[in-house]
Amino acid sequence: RYSIPSKTIEYLSSGAATISVKNSKLMRLFERDAIWAKSADVKDLKAAMCRVLQYTDEELKNLAQVAQDKVINLYSFESVSKRLNEFLRQFIN
Repeated sequence: RYSIPSKTIEYLSSGAATISVKNSKLMRLFERDAIWAKSADVKDLKAAMCRVLQYTDEELKNLAQVAQDKVINLYSFESVSKRLNEFLRQFIN
């Protein structure tokens, strides 16, 4: 129920445009940063791949860069450490 598809986050951080099956939790954070397929059905995946063809190379590069930057900002070691330290400080002071 609370599973996070870590591979999707890894793909989003790769610097390449990402096609993935919709995930409501990730879509809240990365709605415009990936090409989302409605389901894993071949028809839906094919439709998502066809949407990729509508992007220019520059648009795909930008899409990938924004996703990568966002993943680093949210989930990098430094970012998570900073938030964890802020959380723990609440109990120390």
